[in-house]
Amino acid sequence: RIEKINTYPGIDMVFTWTNGRITKSETIDYGSLKQYTNFDYDNQGNVSGAANYYRQPDGQYKLGSLMAYLYFTDGNLYKSLSYIPKEGSDEYTLLSTRTYEGYLDAENPFPMVDILPTVKTQQKLPTSFRMEEHGLDLHYSFIYQFNDGLVTKRTTTSPQSSETANYLYYE
Repeated sequence: RIEKINTYPGIDMVFTWTNGRITKSETIDYGSLKQYTNFDYDNQGNVSGAANYYRQPDGQYKLGSLMAYLYFTDGNLYKSLSYIPKEGSDEYTLLSTRTYEGYLDAENPFPMVDILPTVKTQQKLPTSFRMEEHGLDLHYSFIYQFNDGLVTKRTTTSPQSSETANYLYYE
């Protein structure tokens, strides 16, 4: 079980475990708790939500954002939704939606979404990605090349551009 990650000198992420799962992470900045996140899980064991709290100037902690995660039945991430609370209300404003519409039946050594260091949200390779935020609706398609069953190249295309990533492995 991972207990702590030193992200920068003097800055640590500390994890709380309950029933074999990380249920809370805390960001400690030179000995002071700056923020914390509580995690929820669905019935299949997938991380289904994250509530992020930030320390205010008066020392109190205030909910700053919520994340909701939805999955395909095979455990691959389908959609993540980002919300912020509406000031003075019990309602929330949707900021961003990110959708992974399909997956290849091939192992994914580099998931695009990292929620927790012990949780892999994308076991397979996504074939598309759609991001809706700030009035934009962007769609990306992924094409992969393999060598001996390992991904060696990913080409990302959208109506605006194309990008290629090459992957090398140690033997």
